[in-house]
Amino acid sequence: MKKVIKPLTPHIIRITFAIVISLFTYTTVFSQCSSATAVTAIDVVANENGTCDFTINLNYTNSSGSGNSSIIVDIYLSDGSYLVRNECISNISGSGFAIYGPFRNVDCQEVLSVDWIGKTNPTCGGSSCDSGTFTATGPIVLPIELESFEVEPRVDEILLTWITTTESNSDYFSIEHSIDGINFYEIETIQAHGNSIEKHYYAFSHQDGSKAANYYRLVQYDLDGSIGFISEIKKGNFITEVNNILVYPTVFENQIQLEFDERIERDRNIEVVSSNGVMMKQAIFAKDSYNQTLHLDDLVAGTYFIVIYDEIHRDVKRVIKIRD
Repeated sequence: MKKVIKPLTPHIIRITFAIVISLFTYTTVFSQCSSATAVTAIDVVANENGTCDFTINLNYTNSSGSGNSSIIVDIYLSDGSYLVRNECISNISGSGFAIYGPFRNVDCQEVLSVDWIGKTNPTCGGSSCDSGTFTATGPIVLPIELESFEVEPRVDEILLTWITTTESNSDYFSIEHSIDGINFYEIETIQAHGNSIEKHYYAFSHQDGSKAANYYRLVQYDLDGSIGFISEIKKGNFITEVNNILVYPTVFENQIQLEFDERIERDRNIEVVSSNGVMMKQAIFAKDSYNQTLHLDDLVAGTYFIVIYDEIHRDVKRVIKIRD
């Protein structure tokens, strides 16, 4: 049974090669007045352009039961600029949380600090009970560095390939497929290389996709089971095979004829490929024509494949040259 993957949050989906990292958790108790406990976690999305998006999660609880309390929050960078200034969280009687951000396109090496001051007064006034500071500093260690992720349409398959240059605590890749680009299903998992600073090549052939539209993304999982990496979404469709072209003679000495049953509407590429996969010759079948002579007298005797294709069509014919 296919595993249904819930759609990702919009700000993660739109980021190319998004890396999601939960960096830090810090807890402090306002012991002087026993009025509040604050827990701060900072999540980071590393963007393809080298910047990061920071999101601050602040949880709070009135731990004393002796009346409502409050907290004043400041969030600022090392250059002195404030992202949040004198934010008042008032009337804390139980537990709650506040989310700040995402603060987008921040230098990933930036020092980001969160200050809070506990107040006995429920409206953020009155006496200060205690205070705390949390500081998050770079550098950020990404779980993988992705050099490329490609989706190549073919006649009978869609080939997915990707290359990593480094991996850190990388467990496996989940290949996810969708026919609408929104709802994704896991179709395969590929074992990763754990910890590596070498280049690694991965590939997967999908042969059971939709004949209409196919969307793919990679999700990389860390060794602790958490998601470390989400790729951009790539689209790929099967190539429609051409059946209305004639290649003759299939056994030849010097040349062959290529003939369509009607004039073609766009240029098509011609490749002559040897039996061991080496491309020996290239040509163009020009649009508005329907036949062409291909001179192959410079090839040695052997088996060859004639590949005729454009963006949406592809046909392969086998021929044999009997003399050098």
